[in-house]
Amino acid sequence: MEIDLFVDPTRPRQTSATLFDQIRDAITTARLAPGDRLPTSRDLAAELGVARSTIATVYAHLIGEGFVEARTGDGTYVAHHPASTPPRRRAAPTALTPRRAVAPPPQPAVISDVRIDLRTGRPDPQLFPLVDWRRCVTTALQSPPPGYGDPAGLPALRRALAAWIRRSRGVVAEPEQVLVTAGAQQSFDLLSRVLLAPGDTIAIEEPGYAPARRVFEHNGLRVAPVPVDSDGIVVEAIPSSARAVYVTPSHQLPTGVTMTAARRRALLALAHQRSLAIIEDDYDTEYRHVDRPLEPLQLLDTAGRVLVTSGMWPWWTVTAAPMACWSSPIRATRPVIQRSCSASPYRTSQFSVKRSASSSHRLVSTNRKYLALMRLISSIATSVSKFISKAPNARTVASRDARPSPSPADPSGLCSAATAG
Repeated sequence: MEIDLFVDPTRPRQTSATLFDQIRDAITTARLAPGDRLPTSRDLAAELGVARSTIATVYAHLIGEGFVEARTGDGTYVAHHPASTPPRRRAAPTALTPRRAVAPPPQPAVISDVRIDLRTGRPDPQLFPLVDWRRCVTTALQSPPPGYGDPAGLPALRRALAAWIRRSRGVVAEPEQVLVTAGAQQSFDLLSRVLLAPGDTIAIEEPGYAPARRVFEHNGLRVAPVPVDSDGIVVEAIPSSARAVYVTPSHQLPTGVTMTAARRRALLALAHQRSLAIIEDDYDTEYRHVDRPLEPLQLLDTAGRVLVTSGMWPWWTVTAAPMACWSSPIRATRPVIQRSCSASPYRTSQFSVKRSASSSHRLVSTNRKYLALMRLISSIATSVSKFISKAPNARTVASRDARPSPSPADPSGLCSAATAG
């Protein structure tokens, strides 16, 4: 029985009536469901510190009222009497109000029984290293964690991450500059609360990553959308009131544009000129299939203006405990952010998977599979585009449907069409 019962030691004569009322209330409010097994009279009496005869009296009363039933040699169970059970009691209204109204995030459409899923940002679950993950989780849970641990993350994990981002992306970061969070959203939340104040302006890409925008708005920041073209974010359009800029230079979401070297230098120069903080979301950089990756902004930064967030979960396709790490020469923010972070045994598991000898091979293998999938989708898109262009009255149909026209950042118009649809 997974409910708490309370006994008033100052009123011993009312113990039976009190316990009867509590168990009956648990049944009538559906906290105890039909078929739930009650503890034995011996166990419950020992737990509550009362005489066993008291519990036996309570159970007999409940049986007599029809709330529970005794099964010979099996125990006492909540009776099946749905007709006599009133609807579940609603929680009492609260007099508390939130500091500011927060709109609930849009709920994704529930899609089932599909043979081909072309939605973006959804890795193939078949590529998840389930066997390795299960082994690493089991190993991590062999011994209990020593308390909460370092709030910035396990030291060994931070060393491994610092070495990984230094080797794979050239990000200059020491282990003490790396913080492990519960995901990219927590990184955005911490950075926006540490570096900015409610009412400050942060520039973001438009179109851009909607969850990041919601985090900034939730923290009371003024969000200034800045257009994106074929070279990345339009630096000249960043408002003078902005105190920070959030960008995805390596793989802009959702257009897929890579910020050019010239545009990166312009953004860094503007940040130095205006004393801006740059939040560089370096997600998904391991999956590049067309051209070589450009240097991250943090590597080009000489003024200590760039903070890097790098989500770990895309590397393993699907992860039970997604992580993100950020590094920055702005060391003054670290103690504040550390107090908001926490350690987790699952991070030990990810550290183990990350160190496994097969990790690099797995990354190469998944890259090849995603490349083949990308080529297949591109081929289908090209064929469909040619078919539509040859179809009669294609221009009239497109006009009537008010489909958005392609942009330099979205040559095929697929991103705009998906947004409009």
